[in-house]
Amino acid sequence: MDDARPLRVQPTRKDRVFVADTVNRRASIRDVAQAAGVSTGTVSRVLNNHAYVSAEVRERVRSVIAQLGYQPSPVGRALSTRTITAIGILIPDMADPVFMVIAQGIESVAKSRGYAVMLANSDREPAQELLFADLMAQFNVAGVLIVGDSRRNDHDLRRRLGVIPTVVIARRAAGNIFPAVTIDHYLAAKAATEHLIELGHRRIGAVRGDPYSDAGTYRFRGYVDAMQGHGIEPDPSLAAGGSFAMSSSVDATHHLCGRPDPPTAIFYPSDELALGGMRVIKDLGFRIPNDVSVISINDIPFATTSDPPLTTVHMPARELGTLGMQTLIDMIAGRGPARDVVLGMDLVIRHSTAPPPSTAG
Repeated sequence: MDDARPLRVQPTRKDRVFVADTVNRRASIRDVAQAAGVSTGTVSRVLNNHAYVSAEVRERVRSVIAQLGYQPSPVGRALSTRTITAIGILIPDMADPVFMVIAQGIESVAKSRGYAVMLANSDREPAQELLFADLMAQFNVAGVLIVGDSRRNDHDLRRRLGVIPTVVIARRAAGNIFPAVTIDHYLAAKAATEHLIELGHRRIGAVRGDPYSDAGTYRFRGYVDAMQGHGIEPDPSLAAGGSFAMSSSVDATHHLCGRPDPPTAIFYPSDELALGGMRVIKDLGFRIPNDVSVISINDIPFATTSDPPLTTVHMPARELGTLGMQTLIDMIAGRGPARDVVLGMDLVIRHSTAPPPSTAG
């Protein structure tokens, strides 16, 4: 464990660079942790006089604090001593309207129950997720909500957050180590694909999302199983993409519609990717839905104003946020073990889907 690392008397080259970097700026808790060879959580425990720190580590951290002139921020101190009762929210992409609607649902409940909200954006970077966990442990927040994205960091997040009550939203946690308030991504994609099949489409393309996320994994699986369930073997050449970035959708749509035998319909794992794909489809000279039908999942506000309005599966984003926050409050209050909640979704048929052109094979 990092707490057992010995104090280095002779600084290495890296140490000298590190100390020089703090000369012209205020030292941070990460600077202290790095110089002392411990975690930020250990530094926080020393600052708050927690019992579970050895005398040797406590002395080492205090020595580094004195050397660097570290001063804890007043806000951080207030949070760590619970003068302010706060919860932390981790969002993978603040530009994503679904995540922001979820955050609005969280905040509405948090405010009504007297909680301050600390919102962080990870930009889907694992290192940023772990930094967020370290900060939440340092500030001793009342609870944490992790919205969407992949499960890859869940066990590391659990270790860094310690006993802080934590709930994941819009996905399940790895090994179910956190309770979840989510949707059934698989059934949503299956319903979307079956709508295209019921319209008569057989050559249906798919844009993949992030394969490391619940949304990416289970939405693509729902597409595949819907096809196979109706006796249609998905054509591997009609699946493209691999992330929730708009650039991936643009490239994937160019690939699908640039083929000599393009699909008559395309399933997208999110409205955002579908809206980007619709622009490419039109730029390539295809009409929606006359030549190519488009369907997706989420039902963001822009889905109703796109040209044509987008057929999609509605995700109750705000309700995910409110129920996620209510679940967290129950955990904080110690009201029994939290159970996973799975909300239903509904297909919303608009004008981006229609039967395939009569010339389609």
